[in-house]
Amino acid sequence: MKTFTAFIPCFFNQNKTWVVTRTKQGKYYLNQMIDFKLVYPRSTPIRLYGVSEATCKTVDELKSLFSDDIEIEQGFEDLFSEEPWFDFEIDGTRAYLHKFYVPIHLRRQGFGTAMLKRFLSQLPDYVEVVRLQSIIVNEVDSMPFYLSNGFKQAYETRCEETRRILHIGVNGNKTPLTINHEGKELHYVFD
Repeated sequence: MKTFTAFIPCFFNQNKTWVVTRTKQGKYYLNQMIDFKLVYPRSTPIRLYGVSEATCKTVDELKSLFSDDIEIEQGFEDLFSEEPWFDFEIDGTRAYLHKFYVPIHLRRQGFGTAMLKRFLSQLPDYVEVVRLQSIIVNEVDSMPFYLSNGFKQAYETRCEETRRILHIGVNGNKTPLTINHEGKELHYVFD
């Protein structure tokens, strides 16, 4: 099942968190959750108003249940895409791979590895390093995938999020050495 979160502002500064789940049969369910962790980091949650639960067949049908004030990040529907895609940016000599999505039916067949290698080989000549933060989604850890494709840890630390910051040299440049940042928490975009 594919899952994303919905965030509902309530009175008295209380917040309810809801989860919309898509089953293999293509139905969508909206369920109340407590202390639910975001499944897709960096995505803007849907803002829903006055809805308790819903069962729908499509994302559009789900959206039609909510007010016109619904806010969805551009490209949100890509989480259900049948095609693989990247979300990246280039800042100077460094590229940041924010999201890399491969549909479930294409996983474990070599498509992800082939796409990643092609992406790395087609970056502009001035890009020297690609950086990302590996994540765990639906109990699947992306870190082994990136490590098996040549990425190295950027930092040596006990902080779980910081140790998931990975990088790789591209365009003939060496991968930078791992830096010991014991006890420090860093965001993958910053050194």
